[in-house]
Amino acid sequence: MMIKNMFQIDYGNRKNGRVLLLVPLLLISLLFVGACGSNGNTVELSEEEKKADAILAEMKKEADALYPDTVPYGIIDWGADSVYHKGLYNFCKSLPKGGDLHVHDDKFIPVDKYIDILKNHGGVYINLKDGPEYGYMYVNSQPEGTVLLNDALEQGLLTDEDLLEILVMSEKDVANGRWTSFENIFSTLRDISGNAEMIEDIYEEGFRNCCENKIYLLETRVIFVTDDDAENAKILNAIRNAYYRVKAECPDFVVRVIGATGKNDFFQLDQAFETLRSVIRLSKTIKDEYEQENPKDFIIGLDLVNEEDSSKSLEEYIDFFDSDEVKKSGLKLFLHAGESLRMDNVDVNYAHRLGAVRVGHAFNLYRFPELMEKYKEDNIAIEVCPISNYRLGYTSDLRLHPGYTYLQAGIPVVICSDDGTFLTKMPLVDDFYAVILSWDLGIGDIKKLCRNAIEYSGLPEEDKAVIMNKWEKDWEEYISDFVHE
Repeated sequence: MMIKNMFQIDYGNRKNGRVLLLVPLLLISLLFVGACGSNGNTVELSEEEKKADAILAEMKKEADALYPDTVPYGIIDWGADSVYHKGLYNFCKSLPKGGDLHVHDDKFIPVDKYIDILKNHGGVYINLKDGPEYGYMYVNSQPEGTVLLNDALEQGLLTDEDLLEILVMSEKDVANGRWTSFENIFSTLRDISGNAEMIEDIYEEGFRNCCENKIYLLETRVIFVTDDDAENAKILNAIRNAYYRVKAECPDFVVRVIGATGKNDFFQLDQAFETLRSVIRLSKTIKDEYEQENPKDFIIGLDLVNEEDSSKSLEEYIDFFDSDEVKKSGLKLFLHAGESLRMDNVDVNYAHRLGAVRVGHAFNLYRFPELMEKYKEDNIAIEVCPISNYRLGYTSDLRLHPGYTYLQAGIPVVICSDDGTFLTKMPLVDDFYAVILSWDLGIGDIKKLCRNAIEYSGLPEEDKAVIMNKWEKDWEEYISDFVHE
């Protein structure tokens, strides 16, 4: 951690009337690492990597100087341009990142590129009437009270800044309720998200952006609301078509799908089970057939989503996930759990009990030291989404994010972007910037995090080896260029 505000107290996070004091995280980290011996993250550096580490240290000092010595120490003002020419940010952009293993649907595309797709389509309508549906968008249909998006922009009824305000979380959303504002963005785009043509365009641009930013592997949670195989197949085929086109340009790029549905009250248990059964059925028929002579699994796992504190506990899904139909499907469990500040939320325990191979967020795992040890022993990776956790109010100071505790304790950590389109300017690039600066990470830590994104992916070992080999070569070249340039 950057030393100067290490012991700041976070009084700003309140959930269900509770006040979160994150200072104990530092003590938990020290006690846990002491009890377990080595933190397991030591990486031996080459001479070139040691030189790179020294240069990086100076870059972090430069970036740290952008911030006043006050609370909260969060992230940069993503709307400002002052940081984007700085050395640390360029380091993060060019960094071979391995993969992004926790994204939702197509929400990993930079928001400016998302907006360009909406404009270029030509058939997108938007509701500009004041009210709860202000900003709702529709494609190829014009509900009463909506206007063509491009007409609204040309006539000055709407600006690009207005679109950004509709689509991106900001501090204004605190007063309205973070999750309420966040979920309203999804509602704003629900018609877009259900249109296979739009989905294909958005995914294609998002995949291309991954390649440009040295993300070799993307595992996306595709969220289904129906058990209709034909409707779900339309979405999956649109994603796969986009993947094939980008893979023709970027042969090393790999995409895999984790099928998910909701767990809030809108999704009754029986409905959720039937929807996940649709995912299981489609996993047998929809394959990655880019290499036709060597088809591979395209759908690799199952998950449940929605705000945890207002949704059903994983406890209610134990019988289903423990059933023979799930176990025989060959699909792994990548479960959201612990995205919560509540003392009584124990979903990280149920995720472990169910045999999840990775856990999304696991923010409150630090409350359970014995369970932390089990996660380490069982090699369960945690998908840490720093900017998402910051934007949604789980921490107001990223230096005190528990992901740093998990990393130091030797629990496998991967850095992910979650719903980056709605949260930041450049998904995953900005997440790496945030943790490198906030956790004062060195080259060894960064190398470990990037390797983890490949090692703890859902791919078979032989496919991991192919990507890892590519990453190792790119990393070595990257470090050499970084040092000498």
